[in-house]
Amino acid sequence: MMDSEATLQQEALGIVGVNLVYGACSLDPDPDPDPELRLQSMLDNRTTDRIEIDRVEFSVIEFRNVDPRAMSLRLVQLGQS
Repeated sequence: MMDSEATLQQEALGIVGVNLVYGACSLDPDPDPDPELRLQSMLDNRTTDRIEIDRVEFSVIEFRNVDPRAMSLRLVQLGQS
């Protein structure tokens, strides 16, 4: 969290949380979901000015073949880490 005030931190975290719920419930309902699509949805063009995401892990059965290291690398490539 990069904001100095608690209310701004709460707002930034709320935005990421809403994006997570949207990504989990609304995106790509096919049987082989795309984890990168959900990652990009979570970020929603956010920058590291307000919040930085260092690690992401997909633990549901649909993402059993997703490498967390690859997703962390993608966060770096997207400028979020």
